[in-house]
Amino acid sequence: MLLDLSNNNLFGTIPTSFGNCSPLVYLNLGSNNLTDGIPEELQGAKRLRFLNVSGNHFDGPFPSVVRRLERTSVIDMGNNKFSGKIPEFIGDLKDLRILLLEFNSFNGSIPEEINALENMQFIGLSNNQLSGPIPEKLSGLKTIINRPKDGNLLGFIISQLYIGVQVNLVAKGLSMQFDVVRTYNNGLDLSCNNLTGNLPSELGHLQGLYALNLSHNRLSGNIPTAIGNMSLLESLDLSYNNLSGEIPVSLALLDPLSTLNLAHNNLSGEIPTSPHFDTLSRDGLAYIGNKFLCGAPDGIHCDSEDFPTPESSESEHSEEQCGEWKMVLALAFAGYVVGFWGLFGVVYLVNEKWRKAYWASVDRIVDGIIRCRKIRVSSVKPMLGRWQQLQLGIRWLKLEILSSKG
Repeated sequence: MLLDLSNNNLFGTIPTSFGNCSPLVYLNLGSNNLTDGIPEELQGAKRLRFLNVSGNHFDGPFPSVVRRLERTSVIDMGNNKFSGKIPEFIGDLKDLRILLLEFNSFNGSIPEEINALENMQFIGLSNNQLSGPIPEKLSGLKTIINRPKDGNLLGFIISQLYIGVQVNLVAKGLSMQFDVVRTYNNGLDLSCNNLTGNLPSELGHLQGLYALNLSHNRLSGNIPTAIGNMSLLESLDLSYNNLSGEIPVSLALLDPLSTLNLAHNNLSGEIPTSPHFDTLSRDGLAYIGNKFLCGAPDGIHCDSEDFPTPESSESEHSEEQCGEWKMVLALAFAGYVVGFWGLFGVVYLVNEKWRKAYWASVDRIVDGIIRCRKIRVSSVKPMLGRWQQLQLGIRWLKLEILSSKG
């Protein structure tokens, strides 16, 4: 049974009676104005394999009813207001091939259980608030590791009518729509989140991956050399992160690669070359925003013998600041010495009568300040030498001045 109510002006909630439709295989409610969430009663549709509720106004946490839709191959919940964490039970949906959750408010980390989805082809988690690192273990994504060559259509045949599957994916710098999805089409889009940490070396295991988009995150560290093992990769976007180090030479050996974007990172060194790699960004825009990258439009010149790096630049800046502080301290000390001997040297060396009169005035000032603060002079004065009395008196005098200004 097929039910397609997409692209209408439907509002309200999903009827709970849909759960009574046990033959229901395909349910498309996308691009409407529906609210609330997916009702628990939908678990009654045991044969449901396609669920599309994208482009509505659903909110709240990830629907728990999805856990019971064990035969589902496609889940599209994008462009809603869902929030909270992506649940760990997502790894229990062994038949899942397409998971699209983009443009929501999901937070927390990407569950490691996603590695258990052997049939997974498309993962779209872009434009959420996901944080933490990319899962280290990715070797369980068998269909992406070994891209099928048969090219079977991904869809459903209902009453001799073929119902296809459509997928939108940001690849090659554009939002691409796959009107027909075959088993060899795949992609991983985690862009526009708050992901941190290093790029896991296990990305290199995804040898059958077509498109990888990790842009607009806070990823750091080096681009792993193992990324050169992704022998079928056609689109790679790592722009707007904090990646550092050199571009691995292995990346230049990916002949299928047709779109590359490494802009706005902290990459350094020379851009690797190869006959094919040189054609990917003739205008250099794929490397812009890497000021330590030799050959980038706004980078350093390649004729320099020693290429500066972010680390060396930071070290030089720290040394400059240290030198400036030393100069300031030296001048301050010199001023203190000159000022001290300019006044007290005259008092001590010129006339003994002046010296006694000076210390008598200091004692009176300190006594007056202490009385104003209601501290007994008899308990404080014996504990203070004349230099200590002077320092205490000046310190309290400054407090009085500041409080009067306030």
